Amino acid sequence: MESVGLKKKTFMVIAGANTTLLAAERSSLADIRSSLERKAAECGIAVDCREFTREGDMVISLQEAAGTCDGIIINAGEPAYFSDALRSAIDALRIPSVEVCTAHMHNLEESRHASVISPVCVGVISGFGTYSYLLALDALVHLQDGTG
Repeated sequence: MESVGLKKKTFMVIAGANTTLLAAERSSLADIRSSLERKAAECGIAVDCREFTREGDMVISLQEAAGTCDGIIINAGEPAYFSDALRSAIDALRIPSVEVCTAHMHNLEESRHASVISPVCVGVISGFGTYSYLLALDALVHLQDGTG
């Protein structure tokens, strides 16, 4: 039960372009959202899941997170490898952000072994398929409650 006067912690989940193409894993963003919402309810927190096809929309959403969210889970897709605007938006937030890549980054082509947003995130979870989102949520919960 939430204490009177205490705001429920909210984590924004951002899925960028091409991250919805998870057919090989037989999962969809709707499945991921459902799993995250169940886990969030168990933890007494909220998740705000958003999906974007354009880099600029992700940046705007990150700007909206300022003052309203306690953490970010982001799977930016392709912009993670080149977007200085995305990197700057995450850095400016000054709230914990976890980058997610469902594929193992080092199994991808060499240009995708590191992203430009990784250095401004508190961590990167890569290679666990759609379960990577739940691991990221666990990481943020533990950071927020001081056990991480």
